[in-house]
Amino acid sequence: MAGGHRFGRFVAVLGLFICQVAMAAQQDDAPSASPNQASAGLRLYRDGLLPGGARLSGLGAGAATVTTPCAGCHRDSGMGGGEGNQRVAPITAADLFQAPAGLARPAAGDRLPRERSGATVQPGRRLSRPGYDLKTLARALRTGVDAAGRPLDALMPRYTQLDDAAVQTLADHLATLHTDAAPGWTQAGAGATQGELHLTTIVTPDAAPLRVRALLESLHAWQAQHQSPRVRLRPVLQVWRLEGAPADWPAQLATWQARQPVFAVLSGAAGASSESWRPVQDWCEREALPCLLPLVDTPPEDAAAAPPARWTLHGSTGSRMEAQALAVLLRQSPVNGRLTQWFDDTTGARAAGLLEAALTRPDDHDHDHDNDNDNDNDNDQDQDHHDHAVEGRAAGQTEPVDAAAALARWCTLGEADTLVIWSGPAVLAALDQALDQAPATPVTPTTADCTGPGRVYLSASRLGHRPPRAPAWQHRARLVSTEVDDQRLHARTAIALQPWARRSGLDLFDEREQAKVHAATSWFTEALARMQGRVGRDYLMESLERTLDNRALAGPWLSVSLGPGQRTAVKSAQILHLDGSAASRRWRAHGQAIRP
Repeated sequence: MAGGHRFGRFVAVLGLFICQVAMAAQQDDAPSASPNQASAGLRLYRDGLLPGGARLSGLGAGAATVTTPCAGCHRDSGMGGGEGNQRVAPITAADLFQAPAGLARPAAGDRLPRERSGATVQPGRRLSRPGYDLKTLARALRTGVDAAGRPLDALMPRYTQLDDAAVQTLADHLATLHTDAAPGWTQAGAGATQGELHLTTIVTPDAAPLRVRALLESLHAWQAQHQSPRVRLRPVLQVWRLEGAPADWPAQLATWQARQPVFAVLSGAAGASSESWRPVQDWCEREALPCLLPLVDTPPEDAAAAPPARWTLHGSTGSRMEAQALAVLLRQSPVNGRLTQWFDDTTGARAAGLLEAALTRPDDHDHDHDNDNDNDNDNDQDQDHHDHAVEGRAAGQTEPVDAAAALARWCTLGEADTLVIWSGPAVLAALDQALDQAPATPVTPTTADCTGPGRVYLSASRLGHRPPRAPAWQHRARLVSTEVDDQRLHARTAIALQPWARRSGLDLFDEREQAKVHAATSWFTEALARMQGRVGRDYLMESLERTLDNRALAGPWLSVSLGPGQRTAVKSAQILHLDGSAASRRWRAHGQAIRP
């Protein structure tokens, strides 16, 4: 919080402070939440804004000014986190305002026991202390003296500007931080850490039947495996199938949630359009309901004026990440001729516009990438000029692509040209049909001499991973994908998905979709285990951030990572090419991952 290289040290010391400020149930003289001051306390805690609107600041080590808000280290849930081998312990209402229960001082000196996570706490500190009240909390924040009268570490900032009113508003907010009354959690008994955890998955009317099958079979198998009495939180899964127009969906969702509140939405299935999931995502954000890793090809894009999604976690941004990665590639290896893009719906039009904007802006060097060794340099001549024609129908309109029209467009392009297709599977099928027929039945007088573009980039999020069938253009095709190639996918599923499917009696009919659902359930289970019975929605999202951080084996995705507050796990894409015989070609990696 002090900034720069001191950040890691400060977070570690903050953990020491909170370890002294922590653990157990709320005592009678603890501050109680005031409805009139709760919002002011939230702004102070999460945004670092004092009741009068000034920015919170304190003095850190070396008299450095610290302005990071409390939630920067304590997190929105108040459950803390970790930095290096130091743990930032909880400061929820149940942890802050009473002396730690059942934690005696270690027999050997002052050294504290090792945490379950493997983190250690600095020697010379004791867990025993009185519970905090307004007076001792104010003293700790202003002067760095804990509730037992012991000095805090020098790196814990001294917030000398906090007056009594500011401390009261902060205490009001801390008193609202609980992890024992989350909607959708039915406890086995008073004070129990066992019970039922009500969850749902959501299916939109336009979701493909095979996608829905992959979702529901995988989720039901996961639920069945967690019905043992030894399971701390037994999942109870609902399936919410939306009907009718998207405008009617929020009312349907609200009815289901009122009938039986759920703790989170686990996965889900939507159609190919990026707008298919938008009503669900908007509802989850309004309801502060975790909505985790739905099967969505391209998630809805937040409007510029809207706050970023806080409660919805996606695996990838789909065609948006593909466009950003392709822009990096094409800026490094300019095309010789024209660059033409085809699209046939709003999702494709947005991806085409994103690529167009990235290629026409002034050169910059702000992109990190891992494809220095192989950048698909089939067109490696240095050339700064691009002719970026964008072809497609008006935004929002969709029409089937006629095979003759597809071939006619194809034949307007030459060997030096590059084509990017942001359309759905209909275009792929039309081109396959047209190019298969082209030598025998030319569509126009000029198609006998038709060469077509020298390179064709396809969008995996729009077309899937099915390769082109027509040999006439297989060698030209490149697939832009946020997922691994077929060979690596099979190797990954052999490690986790295939053994799990055998134990569950599941058929593997779509490894990519089933691997995504299996990853979602596995990560959700691991996040719950990390929470150790402290059930809270904010805490779930924070636990998922730690669970997904730097995952090398990540379902079908290249890799996933999450930082605090991030809600999209995949940060890169890859170019794939077709390898093998004409009859059994499979996508293979062509160069390394590109991280825009």
